[in-house]
Amino acid sequence: MASLFGRQAETKTAGNGGKRQQGHRRHKGTVSGVCIRCLKHTRGYAVADDYVIKTIRWVKHKAGVDKGNTLIVCEACLPEHKKKRGEFERSLIIYGGAGVLIAIALVVLNFSISSLLTGLILMLFFLILSHLKYTPRVIEE
Repeated sequence: MASLFGRQAETKTAGNGGKRQQGHRRHKGTVSGVCIRCLKHTRGYAVADDYVIKTIRWVKHKAGVDKGNTLIVCEACLPEHKKKRGEFERSLIIYGGAGVLIAIALVVLNFSISSLLTGLILMLFFLILSHLKYTPRVIEE
């Protein structure tokens, strides 16, 4: 699945009066590309290029293995993807909240620079841990 994360499709200017257009749009809200769930080349809703996707694209570009695919979620996989995205958002809130509570508890129990730094490191660790269930956001227009 990691090989799917390539660069966005090149923008096109031919035939539309010089305006830039992203991907191959035919129907409102859908683009053609590779579904990140079923791995089929089809039409669907675009995946947002957030910090995780951009980082993966950058690493793949530097390694020379990017394929230039446009990432989408097809209509058939959309309900499952929304469910997984909801799970990711909940885990982000739970782990982030737990990290903040532990950081505050460390600072309150022993107020020092080392407890503050330890609390911040633990909070960062919990936020990274929540990204184990990472599911990108879908752009539905």
